[in-house]
Amino acid sequence: MMRQPRVMFIATGGRKSKYTASHSWRKDSDMARDEAAWDWWARIGQPQTWLAPMVGLSEPAFRMLCRSHGCGICSTEMIDAAGYARSSRYRARYPFAPEDRPLVVQLGGSNPEDLAAAAAFAAPHCDGVELNVGCPQRCARRGGYGAFLMDNPDLLVRCVKAMARAISLANSQCACCVKIRCFDDTAATVALAQQLQDAGAQCITVHGRTRDGGGGKRTGKWPANWDWIRAVKHAVGVPV
Repeated sequence: MMRQPRVMFIATGGRKSKYTASHSWRKDSDMARDEAAWDWWARIGQPQTWLAPMVGLSEPAFRMLCRSHGCGICSTEMIDAAGYARSSRYRARYPFAPEDRPLVVQLGGSNPEDLAAAAAFAAPHCDGVELNVGCPQRCARRGGYGAFLMDNPDLLVRCVKAMARAISLANSQCACCVKIRCFDDTAATVALAQQLQDAGAQCITVHGRTRDGGGGKRTGKWPANWDWIRAVKHAVGVPV
């Protein structure tokens, strides 16, 4: 029996004004960054439902099936950045189709050079390239990627900067996206999200659970914490 598609409902809210609730003026560079991110969101139709990446399921036929039932945007399954960067045969396993849009290609990895190269290959064929910083599985622990990248924020920021540069050169209409989990400390999660925004992330997906708070079949045991998601939404200027 096929498991239920994992559809995310998106808490994007609206654009922030230059004069924030904290009564502090925002820098012009921050305003330009945020405006570019929201322009991207408008360009892809401001979708309200997002088919999440699922290993073994988020393939073109399944994505198109979900689109036929009203899904606004789809993700690929997580793709190994090193394999995608280095092997044309591996890249051929993930075909693209013009009707399969808007589409976000999700990459897994922790090597900035591989992530940049993979993002450059993918960007001309999609609307966003996303770094997976949410996977809690043992394979991610061994490889130091997914949610385990949150243990090394300096490396994570380098990865996002490298991807953002590569994407902007390959396709200026494509966004650099990042998916994260949460720390138990809300302030730490907010600080990380702000770092990623400053590094070039134009859209941040927040999985409202900690790394130990479920994954795969265990996800439903721990309800998502929407207060954590809300805190990130209020703290950054790009779509969440």
